[in-house]
Amino acid sequence: METLLFGTRRLRGAPAALGARELDRKVVDDLVTGFHQRFPSLGYLAPQRAWGGWVAMTSFLPVAGEAAKNVFYAVSCNGHGLAQSPYVGTLLADRLAGDEPHEDLRTLWRPRPPRMPSFVLSTPVFEAGWAFDRVSDRFGL
Repeated sequence: METLLFGTRRLRGAPAALGARELDRKVVDDLVTGFHQRFPSLGYLAPQRAWGGWVAMTSFLPVAGEAAKNVFYAVSCNGHGLAQSPYVGTLLADRLAGDEPHEDLRTLWRPRPPRMPSFVLSTPVFEAGWAFDRVSDRFGL
């Protein structure tokens, strides 16, 4: 039995509190169509499940700091966060244990996390980026 997992590059902004996120069937259909175009020999595979949940995006760069004495934080481990989060956590644990801060931790250290203007992370900006990505895929740009 084959199992394939893949995700989308389509993002949407949420200017207010997040509610339930419904699956966008158009996005799933686009992914499946693209998959079958790229791998026609696997055309017999059909999607078994799809997920349409929220994914957080912040400043796009990991940030770490100390909120209070021995209270550390790490935020903004986006994109490759699965690898970044445990690594930054290890760096913070070493710092908490009294070790000299690692050079990587000094790179991420901020007194306050940076903030982007809200329009940069807006739905129209994400929609335009997604549309350009789809066009560039289809026409080899």
